Parts: sequence; C-alpha cells; structure tokens
Amino acid sequence: MIRRCGLALFIILGGGAAAQSSASAAEQGVLFGGGTIASDWSAYGGVLYSLPGSSLGHGWAVRPTVAGGEYKYVTGGQRVRGEYVGGSIALVYQTSGDWGWNNLSIGPRYMNTDLSPKDFGNKRRGGRWDGVAGIDGAHLAGPWRVDWYGAYGFDAQDYQVSLDLTHAVGDRWRIGGLIGAQGDQTYDRQMYGALAGVQVEPGFEIQFGAGVTDQSDRGTQGYGQIGFSRTF
Repeated sequence: MIRRCGLALFIILGGGAAAQSSASAAEQGVLFGGGTIASDWSAYGGVLYSLPGSSLGHGWAVRPTVAGGEYKYVTGGQRVRGEYVGGSIALVYQTSGDWGWNNLSIGPRYMNTDLSPKDFGNKRRGGRWDGVAGIDGAHLAGPWRVDWYGAYGFDAQDYQVSLDLTHAVGDRWRIGGLIGAQGDQTYDRQMYGALAGVQVEPGFEIQFGAGVTDQSDRGTQGYGQIGFSRTF
C-alpha cells in the first residue's frame, strides 16, 4: 500500500509475519504497524488473523490494513503534493516450517488521495478502488534470515518490492541491510538502507531502519523508519 510516490510499508509489512515459523498451534495472528519519514511521511497498521480451521503460519487468514501519509512529485515541470488515507483487506494463504514462512495475498484496496495542485493525469486522484496481489515471507538459515515483500495494484499499475538480509547478533538482535523499489506509471524510486530488529519478548519484535532513497525527479534523500510485529 505504498504506491503513492511516498514511502510506506516497505519491509515492515513483511515483518508483520515475523515468528510464523516458530508459532505455536495456539497462536492465531499478528499485530503490526510502523511508519517512515523523509521529506514525506507515511504510517500504517493492521492485523493478520487466521480463519477457523487455520493457525498462524498454516492455512487461510485475513489481513485488514490501514495507511496514510503525504508525498511530493514533479509532473510537467510542476511540483504536486499529495495526501492519502485508506485501507485494504486481503485474503492470505500461509505456509511455514523450519525453513521460514511465506504468505500469498489478494484483495481490494480503497485509497482517497488529495492532490495540490490538481493533477488530472494521476490515476490516484480522489477515491479509488483497486485490487492488490502480494507476497511476503522469510527464509531462515542458521543465524541468517532473508525477508521478502512484493505487491502490485492492478488498476493503478503500481508496484512495491523489497528484500532484506539480516544476521543474528546475540539472543535478541539481528542486523543487516535492505534494498527495494516502488513506482507506477508516473514515478520510480529505489531504496537502500540498514536495519536492525530486537526481540523484546517471544513473538514481539521492533525494527528500526535508515538509509537513502533515489527518485529520478527528486534525487537522493535520507529516510528513517520504525515498525513492530507481535504474534498472538
């Protein structure tokens, strides 16, 4: 749900599935949330909840998410400022094991975007329904962990992908790096950064990240982000 020329879910939505591979049969879901700030900002929150007959990491789940933020872009030599708020609800199929976990998702998304000045060529203008397909997960190999996240909006033709690699440091911390990209028909942006995660208690992790983004019409800028995930 990042696809608005702004920074949003990158990496940490995938982190919302953290600990699925070691989840007990009694655990049913994950609470997650976070935000990113640069010259623009974004925030999100949601819950993944397993449907009857399933459990965390196994079978079907639903994932409602809300998001909002602000971004800027240049079109036709004019700088446009956008503010957005909205949400989505996805049907998710979960798999997990000693190797890690993976989620496949699809569902509707609604976003209301206000542009100043008006950009009538922007498909995000006003309230819009869309369908979104996504994937997120992780692979565990000893102290190493690879996380991935990807999403595509069919009507807006927007995409977001990220990949991060971290290594355990002690019993609670993991540190590493992240690369990612996002865009649509009007812009593209790349992201490079470092991240760290700390396990506050079993099933509860907080993540921190910082780095740079590169966008063709805005150059290179720094960013910072924070997120959390908690199983229940």
